[in-house]
Amino acid sequence: IIRAMPNDDAVDILQEITPEEAKRILGELPQDAETKSLHELFIEAPDTAAGIMSPHFICVSQNATIADVLEKLKQAHEYDFVYYTYLVNDDKALVGVVSIKMLLLNSHTPERPLKEFALIDEIKSVHESFDQELVANIFRKYYNLLALPVVGDHDELLGIVTFDDVIDVIDEESREDLYRTSGIRMEEAIDERNLLTGKAIYAFRARVPWLSVTLIGQLLVATIIGVFNETVSTAVAAFSFLPLLCGLSGNVGAQSDTISVRGIALEMIHPENIVKQVSRELRVAAMIGGVFALVLGTASYLMYHHVLLSTILVAYVFLSNCISASMGVIIPYTIKYVFRQDPAGIGGPFITTGMDLVMYTSYLWLISQLAERMI
Repeated sequence: IIRAMPNDDAVDILQEITPEEAKRILGELPQDAETKSLHELFIEAPDTAAGIMSPHFICVSQNATIADVLEKLKQAHEYDFVYYTYLVNDDKALVGVVSIKMLLLNSHTPERPLKEFALIDEIKSVHESFDQELVANIFRKYYNLLALPVVGDHDELLGIVTFDDVIDVIDEESREDLYRTSGIRMEEAIDERNLLTGKAIYAFRARVPWLSVTLIGQLLVATIIGVFNETVSTAVAAFSFLPLLCGLSGNVGAQSDTISVRGIALEMIHPENIVKQVSRELRVAAMIGGVFALVLGTASYLMYHHVLLSTILVAYVFLSNCISASMGVIIPYTIKYVFRQDPAGIGGPFITTGMDLVMYTSYLWLISQLAERMI
């Protein structure tokens, strides 16, 4: 089965099984050029352009004619990607590309050199070390491409990444980001299959780490409540609104974090526009906070007819939304561009737990200072 598959798909299968099993299968294959190519792809990092590229493409000398290419197409392997023909120089460096459409339109002049109508100056290519998510983003940017050539350090043509491989990458990355934003940590031994239907221990290992962050944070919150126990018992009405304030600010921060992680992944948020992005998110949070502050202030006054309490709630809703929203942008940005890590799923628990700590501490301290006027 491995032998009958295209090499890039075969490598995907081999990388899903244990290294020992993969080596055994590779050892049983005929030791020819196809198996050598499979070996080379297998040892590449699976999440890079080199790891997802295909060795099946049409490549000719930069001095080739239309007739040369048409003859080569007749001899093409069934897995060869024939929609583009790549031109290389004597050092195997990529110097041009011709689409099959242009080839057919000019087929009435078979002796015409390809380089006369080949795309030379604007060749889109990716380095072999590029992360697969970056490759997918390049496909998004140049959405009319069917394949991207993969080159080495000296622009030598190594392979191509085709659109069907990129669709698999987008699906994989989106799936990982979906789980990470919920605090579910995926790793090599815990794929989606194990998470959904595998042993319970796999789901346990994937879900516990970030829940532990929440547990520790809430234990600190419980300690803070204990410190202000007298305030809680005497100003019950004021304390009853605290879970609402924390929940609202936490959700605003989680929304901002999700949007920012997606923007960073699509390279729409970067060092050049981070200030503008934070400013925009603050404006959105101010509008949300203004609406909810008005609603909560009115509701609390109708419930308790307490002007000071309503004023405090209005101020807290507005300010906490703005702070939480800005954290939702700054934290994933810092994780990505300062610590060079994938921000998906990391910022959410810290934002919600951090806002809980800030809100409980500052709110209860303020209420304790105004205790006599809050009763």
